[in-house]
Amino acid sequence: MRRSVAGLLLLAVLVLICASPAYAVTTNPGDRAPELAGWDIVGQRSVSIDDFRGQWVLVEFSAAWCRPCMKQLPDFLAAVQPYRASGQLTVIMVSLDTPETLPDMRRVIKDHAIDFPVLYDGGKYQSVPYLEWNVYGAPSTYLVDSQGVIAAAGCAASRWRRCWRITLTSRARWWRCAPARRAIPTGQSQSSPK
Repeated sequence: MRRSVAGLLLLAVLVLICASPAYAVTTNPGDRAPELAGWDIVGQRSVSIDDFRGQWVLVEFSAAWCRPCMKQLPDFLAAVQPYRASGQLTVIMVSLDTPETLPDMRRVIKDHAIDFPVLYDGGKYQSVPYLEWNVYGAPSTYLVDSQGVIAAAGCAASRWRRCWRITLTSRARWWRCAPARRAIPTGQSQSSPK
């Protein structure tokens, strides 16, 4: 009798542990950056953020169908150019395009002479990087330091230069450009912006 009660209790504990959601990492300044890997449609190769360990990396979530993304793209490219040219910064763009809008993204890449990696998996708001990075919409920007820690998150176009200059030149860490992001239980979807 005692064995069966102990067995039932053990089973109940295991069920509760297995049923509780595993929480995704947050993408707040000071947090370790989540994994980021995928197919680069510019260089036609597989790319991982780990390929750039030891370098500062700017991760930009964008899409050709996203009007705010396309509106800020020229300013974004102008803002990152001096840092890229001096070797202070590497850029990885994550395309949230679908197979239907991929030709538009390819045109954007060509028209703007984008030569840094643009990762694509065709999943839009269900893409692996979008979910793993806990992104709330596009455009979204994250600055990852040389140790793989998020140094800045959510910088708006109007604050990029100030945010990056402070973070890169003073090595100040954990610059907050936007509200903190909460962890979302894995397996649950986020409400996508309309």
